[in-house]
Amino acid sequence: MHADDPVEWESLDASLLAYAQQQQRLIFVTVGYFSCYWCHVMQRESFLDEAIADRLNSDFISVVIDRELEPSLDGVLQEFVQRTRGHGGWPLNVFLTPDGIPFYATVYQPPDRFLRLLERVVTAWRDERETLEAASREALALLERPEVRLTPNLDPGRGLLLRSLWLEEAENQADELSGGFGDQAKFPNAPQLLALLEAERAEPDGERADFLHLTLERIASQGLRDHLGGGFFRYTIDPQWQIPHFEKMLYDNAQLARVFLVAAEQFGNAYYRDVAFDTLDFVLDELSLGDGSFASSLSAVDDHGVDGGYYLWQDDELDKLLDERERLVANALLGFGGPPLLDEGHLPIPGDDEQVVAAALGVDLQQVTRHLAAVRDKLQSARERRVLPRDDKALAAWNGLLLEAFALAARSPDGERFRKAGVALRNWMADQVWHGDRLSRLVRENDRHAGELEDYAHVASGLLAWSRTSGKAEDVVFAAAVADAGYRRFFTPGGWRSSESSFLAIELREPTIADGALASPSARLGEVALELHGLNDLAAWQERGLRALNVGDEVLIATPFWHATHIMVMARLGRVSE
Repeated sequence: MHADDPVEWESLDASLLAYAQQQQRLIFVTVGYFSCYWCHVMQRESFLDEAIADRLNSDFISVVIDRELEPSLDGVLQEFVQRTRGHGGWPLNVFLTPDGIPFYATVYQPPDRFLRLLERVVTAWRDERETLEAASREALALLERPEVRLTPNLDPGRGLLLRSLWLEEAENQADELSGGFGDQAKFPNAPQLLALLEAERAEPDGERADFLHLTLERIASQGLRDHLGGGFFRYTIDPQWQIPHFEKMLYDNAQLARVFLVAAEQFGNAYYRDVAFDTLDFVLDELSLGDGSFASSLSAVDDHGVDGGYYLWQDDELDKLLDERERLVANALLGFGGPPLLDEGHLPIPGDDEQVVAAALGVDLQQVTRHLAAVRDKLQSARERRVLPRDDKALAAWNGLLLEAFALAARSPDGERFRKAGVALRNWMADQVWHGDRLSRLVRENDRHAGELEDYAHVASGLLAWSRTSGKAEDVVFAAAVADAGYRRFFTPGGWRSSESSFLAIELREPTIADGALASPSARLGEVALELHGLNDLAAWQERGLRALNVGDEVLIATPFWHATHIMVMARLGRVSE
């Protein structure tokens, strides 16, 4: 995406810091990702601008980073901007000293403000270097972690206590009117929903079940879901799940498919299963790369630079596509009747019941069903003539999440297509991603990017789930080998490191890693270790799992909501001991 920018982007490698120190030049890092709308905007406005490029080229060593390839580095820099400015996001723009220590960060800036910022930073580095270096040392202190002592001596009852704290916090954040958590933008929060489903299964509670049904219904029926082509968008900008941020991520769709499959089995709800299957069919149709693996995302921005343009419909276009009766049906059943939800057009969201529409139009239900099918066919056909860019990176961690969803779906009597896809994906991991003792995060032509903690965690978890579907001992062995390599590479006496190397002057070790858009990789590896102990009765695996879970209470008590996966694995230990 940035190959033709006039900015002279440097490669991110071990020589970068040495070069910066030799030149005594500041480092400018911008972090983004392909399907991010504002990343496209900032590229168009700033990184293609000759004046801004000249300033960056003359006074900075500039690096552009794909956050999907460098999640641990992005995590450190996001923490820095959140601690120093109170918010984060993408594109993330960070200034570092030649020693690789961040001292100032911001997110999207319009080009005039961004150019002034560059000029101020250059002036400050020239005239107030000592002040900037002092600021960088303060930043380093913000990011440092205290040493922790990790032992396997875990009190089994602690998990049940922490689960009660987590449930209380989840209840406090629950939106009982619209479902989901929080009262502003709505993210699907798949790790928290899976934890809530597990808690409900362990201790049924009517109000909790009602909240789960409300949340799942709203996620499936409103603007977070693509009601024409299938799949889910990343989040909605409003609390009622109406207006999405239009990028579609593999990890969201894999995790939400798993959420709906678990809910379908737990509640005996066929609709939830249909939603999950529809989501996985979207993945098969739109994200398959043909070699068993799946692409990372579909862009929010269409080929005309319109955010959501691929999914939206203007009234004049609908009038040309549909006849009069079809337009009336579309107005009622897809929400096209009133003013468009967005300036760029209508987003299809199911509206009235088909029987109500049939009565209002004075026709039978079968006619309405036929008209709706015709509408959907015409809209789909028209949409296929549009262009939506796809990011064809096949990322190991995200494909591991998908393998887990395929494993669940393949157990259904009509899940044979998902079984075939799971076999191909498992074999791709064995042939392309796993190299005997290490994983690649990315495999693309001759580009092999080293695996990070989340790759080992989610690939191992996906393989273990797949082994329960395949029934093959070799899949258990494969999962154990990946998990073993993950522990050896990333688990230290001081906690977890997310990456084996970092070009920053610091390397963070976390006693536990919180859930984010993906479930916590440290919790998932702990979970895998305990399951492997259950399968093989090997004390070494049990000790690894308990050490991973037995971390300081202060983190889990202070922010239980964001440690749902970790706490639920601990709670399972407590139930077993009762």
